[in-house]
Amino acid sequence: MPILQELRLRHARWQTDATNRVLLRQQQRLERRQRLRWDLRRRWEGRPRLQLRRRWEMRPSLDLRGVWQERPRLSLRQRWDLRPRLDLRQRVGAPRSDLRQRVGALRSRIDLSRRWAERPRPRVELGRRSERAGFDGLAVGRIAAVTSVILVGSVAGYAAIRSADEGTGRPTAEDTVRPAADQSPLANGPTQAPGLTMPGVFLSVAVDDSGALEASERVRASKPLGELSIVPPPAHAGGPLPQLQDVQVSADGEPVAGVARTIEVTTVVPLSEPATRIELRYRIVGAVDRDRPSMPRQATLSLRPALGPMLERAQAVVEVYGTQVGELLCVGKQKQAQDCSVDLDEGRRTRPIDATSTVLAHVRLPEQTT
Repeated sequence: MPILQELRLRHARWQTDATNRVLLRQQQRLERRQRLRWDLRRRWEGRPRLQLRRRWEMRPSLDLRGVWQERPRLSLRQRWDLRPRLDLRQRVGAPRSDLRQRVGALRSRIDLSRRWAERPRPRVELGRRSERAGFDGLAVGRIAAVTSVILVGSVAGYAAIRSADEGTGRPTAEDTVRPAADQSPLANGPTQAPGLTMPGVFLSVAVDDSGALEASERVRASKPLGELSIVPPPAHAGGPLPQLQDVQVSADGEPVAGVARTIEVTTVVPLSEPATRIELRYRIVGAVDRDRPSMPRQATLSLRPALGPMLERAQAVVEVYGTQVGELLCVGKQKQAQDCSVDLDEGRRTRPIDATSTVLAHVRLPEQTT
């Protein structure tokens, strides 16, 4: 028992000593922190203090006027003599022979363009054609007589058919169009194109001597259409809204009745039966913009298929001929104009583009247009 009590007393004494050591360390740490704070405060209070005015007076100053007067001065001749000199070969980075070749090629292209724009266009008359073919005067007289007989018979038949149509209330030939290939203003279109041999739209615009725009539009739809949405082309900036006049429509070879002759806004035309082959003929008024008053013959045409907006995912080809046609610029949904023209014998046409795109055609109109 005395040994157990002795162990307990030693253990209690050891715990007391450990606790006292911990408290002593904490007390010493607190005292060091307090002394450090006092030392920092004493240093901050004893720092040297300078007034702002004294600091401003002691700043290093620069005499800008003296620096400007002491600058190195060079005359214009000295500056010209010290300029960096590079000859033409170093600037272009090519030998003189290449430069001469480029200038010659550019001059030849300009000469060819001027000759093509000013080339004479012969018009073969009936008399010369008959003489060239070897016809004598008697043969020409017989042909003229037969032609007159056929013409009189055609006029009489047309009058009879028109009177019969007016009596029955059916649409006449002036209100509709026969979808014959010879009535289309298409003159030099390609054999393979959207709207002709594949789904899409083919728009052919002819500019006559009076400056009028005669258009023929052919559509091949991938699925039958129950109605048509005819939209005039967009207007130029600050210009009037274009119109479609003398509008004629046929669907699957049958004329469509009830179509307004003049269309100024979007017009919906219902079809009696769904169709996949549509043909339109119309005149475009108000789509010619005179770019420069000093050059009245230069103009820009704003063109777009009338059925293009309703065929958003279809492709289209636009052809312009009948006058001197420059470049064709296509403006798509991104509102960026890009050159999309392809040269033809008597005009230009676009590559396959989106049916909703607008085509800006730069043309040279005849002198007698107003």
